[in-house]
Amino acid sequence: MQRYRQMLQDLQQRGIQLIVCLHHFTHLKWFERQGAFLGPNAVEIFERFARTVVGELGDLCRYWVTFNEPDVFAARWVMFWEKFPPGRKGEIGTSLRVVNAMAQCHAHAYRPIHELHYHALVGWAHNYGVFEPSNPWFAPVRWIAGLLSQLFNESFLAVVERGRPAFPFNLTNRNFRNAKETCDFVGLNVYSGFHVAFSLKHRSRLFGNVFVPEHVPQGDSGVEKPYGEAFPGAIRVAVRRAARLGKPSTS
Repeated sequence: MQRYRQMLQDLQQRGIQLIVCLHHFTHLKWFERQGAFLGPNAVEIFERFARTVVGELGDLCRYWVTFNEPDVFAARWVMFWEKFPPGRKGEIGTSLRVVNAMAQCHAHAYRPIHELHYHALVGWAHNYGVFEPSNPWFAPVRWIAGLLSQLFNESFLAVVERGRPAFPFNLTNRNFRNAKETCDFVGLNVYSGFHVAFSLKHRSRLFGNVFVPEHVPQGDSGVEKPYGEAFPGAIRVAVRRAARLGKPSTS
């Protein structure tokens, strides 16, 4: 902890505004062995972790990000990218359970952070991607693109905004009222846009083939293909969506 304290002090001396992120895709192996965010004690563990870090560093930092891109983490963890630890794929239900559990962890960290430092501002970093149907006249493609947008862009956001998952994922009647409005700001990560086509071969992706046409501006190269279309218009869409939270400190 002293190492991080020294880093924050050095950054402060250079006039840099500090924002500390508590979880950025990586956690310890023993936490993973216990089931990670689906483990029986995940909420208590994360709250204790948040209390410890903020208790040690809270005098140096006002802005706290509980999670970096929780929707992306959950989708990669069990749904889309089998190369992303722990290497599972196609488990949509599990992915949604992970998002909801992370929202609970966020809510249980939000209040203790404010108890420790009343001036603190707490939020999360939200990845927002625009999903465009390749054939907007074909109803199944429009539906799939909308469903993917709900999954990637709205899962975590809806729980914090309204205390319940987004439609149609709220049909389980799960209630997360304690997570409602537990944010002081939303950090936006906006990289790209994606195109969606209907495909029976992509059952694990809700029958959506997510791709980047060759004729559009290519985003940064990922491991196997470009990371979406270079689409600046996504920033406008993302900011408008975040602004609907009604928070005065949306960044």
